[in-house]
Amino acid sequence: MADINSIETCYGGLSNHGLPQVAIWLMVFIGLRQIEMDSTYIKKQGILIVDDEEIILKLGQKMLSSITKKVFASNSAEGAIKILKDKIDKIDLAIIDVVLPNMEGTYLAQLMLDIKPDLKILFSSGYGSTEAMQAFLDDGRANFIPKPFTREEVVEKINSILSNVP
Repeated sequence: MADINSIETCYGGLSNHGLPQVAIWLMVFIGLRQIEMDSTYIKKQGILIVDDEEIILKLGQKMLSSITKKVFASNSAEGAIKILKDKIDKIDLAIIDVVLPNMEGTYLAQLMLDIKPDLKILFSSGYGSTEAMQAFLDDGRANFIPKPFTREEVVEKINSILSNVP
């Protein structure tokens, strides 16, 4: 019950909706355990983030580094291809900005899939989806997360993508 009292203190109280404190503690514990399990699974995965905006790239790296030790980053499509080739066995997912200079994110995704067919793709954009990206989404080759996103949103999305691996 000390845990419930701590949670009540930190979060300004809980509404028990008529449930005994033991039931509330179990719900909180199960919820926290699920977050821990999700993060533990992601820790084993390698993630490549590709974005031409340096600040977004650095923030993305920092955010992802808090959940996995294997984070690779590139500010260009060409750099991303080189990293993928060099670290092919260490990268499971690529988060790709849809709008990149010199190459569309969808074209980069196709090149990356040609190199590593089992690579999971997560497109990211502040502009919404494009027709080319929609084709990837429709046939299940990729997923999408709109910018800006929170750590919790990206963890949930990544876990959803990677947990669908056969």
